[in-house]
Amino acid sequence: MSNFWDQRELLVSITTVSSGWRDKIDEVNNFGLTKVALFLTGLAYQKIPKNTFFDLIDKSCIKEVPFAHICETTSSEDIEFLKRRFNTRVFNHHSESEFPLKYDLSKYRKEIFLETLFSYSLKEEEVNKFAGICIDVSHMEIAKVKNPKVFEENSIIIEKFKVGCNHISAYKEKAIEKASKIKKSSHYFTDLSQFDYLLNYPNYYYSNMMALELENTIEDQLKAKEYVINLLKDR
Repeated sequence: MSNFWDQRELLVSITTVSSGWRDKIDEVNNFGLTKVALFLTGLAYQKIPKNTFFDLIDKSCIKEVPFAHICETTSSEDIEFLKRRFNTRVFNHHSESEFPLKYDLSKYRKEIFLETLFSYSLKEEEVNKFAGICIDVSHMEIAKVKNPKVFEENSIIIEKFKVGCNHISAYKEKAIEKASKIKKSSHYFTDLSQFDYLLNYPNYYYSNMMALELENTIEDQLKAKEYVINLLKDR
């Protein structure tokens, strides 16, 4: 009998929206983790010095970063560094109508997947320019409750394009989706049951490359990873 995880992978992540990114790198080293995902959003949002961040991960025990969420200040040099040093092959970004890229990354468009958001519907003409879709499953759940039109429109788009990667976050009914209130957002879990909503979505929503998008510690992410793997294994 096939297992949901036979051809899928779930990674813990170094996220950068909150101030704990250095601690996450230290934790990765302490746990001896060699494979993680990177969420580079905070390099722009938090104005984290790019050279400092890349130098720290370059000197870490990380050997592979299969998946990276780029940000609007990501350059070709950054992409090439990740591909060369960590064999990164899957990238995602938001729609350029929301976060325009500062640098020309057109040569990488077929490696970049556009993320589903809860307040914005992806447009078919834009997705056509990229590799496909990154389904942030918590964003779909939030949209289903708060923005049904966005949920419906993104559901239609998902049927038409390749799903190349996923963000896996928590779902809280009264979450405040602001980076300034990160512990009240879906990007910070307080109870493992906040991942149970993942069962609401069909298997084809889940790609072979999935990453936890959580501002929780790496130790907590490892607990979440184990829970999600067990939750979905018999699908």
